[in-house]
Amino acid sequence: MDGPTPSAALAAALPAPEPHPNPAQLSHLPPLRVIGQVGLTYIVAESPEGMYLIDQHAAHERITYERLMQQRGQGRIESQELLMPITVALPPAAAELLLHAGEQLGEWGFSLDAWGEGMVRLRAAPPTLALEEAQQALLEIADYLNGQGGSTPDDWREAMLTTLACHTSVRAGRVLSVEEMRELLLALERCVSPRTCPHGRPTMVLLTPGQLERQFGRRV
Repeated sequence: MDGPTPSAALAAALPAPEPHPNPAQLSHLPPLRVIGQVGLTYIVAESPEGMYLIDQHAAHERITYERLMQQRGQGRIESQELLMPITVALPPAAAELLLHAGEQLGEWGFSLDAWGEGMVRLRAAPPTLALEEAQQALLEIADYLNGQGGSTPDDWREAMLTTLACHTSVRAGRVLSVEEMRELLLALERCVSPRTCPHGRPTMVLLTPGQLERQFGRRV
């Protein structure tokens, strides 16, 4: 798997709109007009309600999480074979856990085999996983296999969803084009729970016209 271009990687992680979303399940956002980016971390957008600051990583996590949930509900997470498998250094105990869970990991898009003590060779992965994130993602998955964070099937499912959402989402510090920001916000508007990331952090904050007026001394 060659590394995708930034625009392609972002677009690949944005879910297609559901043909008939249930309005009762949606936490609607107002129409958002992109203004720009602040600190390579926050998207500035305008709405009738005021000015929104959207955390690009938290927002993309929410989008990716719901996309992965859809895939998981259909059976398996998408997987893409790497054109050039990569070797990943891990603590020997973590490597052993992962290698003994091949079938389980395969359901989440991963394929790997042994490559010496404390090393695994990653042969396939979810297509949106950044290869520089592979080691940290595998370390977290090994922790889950070891029972950290719960041991029930629901615990495992939630842990894998949040880990993949985190490590396949755009990071703070990345420059986004105006078009990429628009695509991200449109995808966020289609989410069931657009206002929080899978970890419970807010994806956005709102500065109302009244708050802005007070900051500029226009209102007492």
